[in-house]
Amino acid sequence: MNKIIEIKNLRKYYHDKNGETLAIDNISLEINKGDFISIIGTSGCGKSTLLSILAGLETKSEGIIKYNKKNFKIGYMLQKDSLFPWRTVLENCLIGLEIEKTITKEKKEKVISLLEKYGLKEFINKYPSSLSGGMKQRVALIRTLAINPDILLLDEPLSALDYQTRLTLSDDLYKIIKEEKKTAIMVTHDLGEPK
Repeated sequence: MNKIIEIKNLRKYYHDKNGETLAIDNISLEINKGDFISIIGTSGCGKSTLLSILAGLETKSEGIIKYNKKNFKIGYMLQKDSLFPWRTVLENCLIGLEIEKTITKEKKEKVISLLEKYGLKEFINKYPSSLSGGMKQRVALIRTLAINPDILLLDEPLSALDYQTRLTLSDDLYKIIKEEKKTAIMVTHDLGEPK
């Protein structure tokens, strides 16, 4: 296996006027290329904190995180789709490349092919308001894939959806991630989501 991330003895403490709260206690984990890891736990047990630390949005209190290369690229998909309502589906999917200033004709064509491949062809030039909740999450995933990340961090990506849509989309997300040969960590409190 090709190890891409190694986490050793990771801890995270939060401090406030009432004292110290231990959010993550001594997590060690190795993630290999192509892994799809689900972390399941109740609300408030530190799942999202772990993803935020891996993404560099929060600092760790203790421990070591090693990435297998410099400029390791992380794609972070949040609970809500966070699509911009004034941008078309395609424009929403290209935003990461625009921010990176790495948009090319080939990368744009790749994004269009992903939208077509995963059932969004007729919505490419439509706005998010014309999409169902499940379709919006597929667009959010394709937007995350567009930057070609080394790993996907999925923070309860199905929690805002109704039960039936969650069932369908959980299979879709897993299939898309596997077909695109991506490594992913998904946190959830739902035992029915992909593992």
